[in-house]
Amino acid sequence: MRAIRFAKIFRRCSSPSAGVRRAQQAVNVEARPALYRFLRELVDAGYGDRLMLGFDRMVCPGLIDAGVRSLEAAPFLNARQKRDILYNNAARFLRLSTTEIARHHWR
Repeated sequence: MRAIRFAKIFRRCSSPSAGVRRAQQAVNVEARPALYRFLRELVDAGYGDRLMLGFDRMVCPGLIDAGVRSLEAAPFLNARQKRDILYNNAARFLRLSTTEIARHHWR
């Protein structure tokens, strides 16, 4: 049932204003508890150094902000874990040089 509702919301995202707002509400309200349970299980199992935040659809750009806000608001993650998931793990996976990392951080 929930998957069908999400599919309908995402289909509406082609109209940027209302569709994105509905999708953001769905991510923030309906999916956040499930996301937190899943994320906590992965971190508790020792996979925190392998998690990366990513999106495969750019149809609803507002969902990227909602996803980042959800991760930043996770009460069980410390600041280091959040930075790792948002950037450090991907930088290590992609084998970015210290020069590339510094450029990303405007240093």
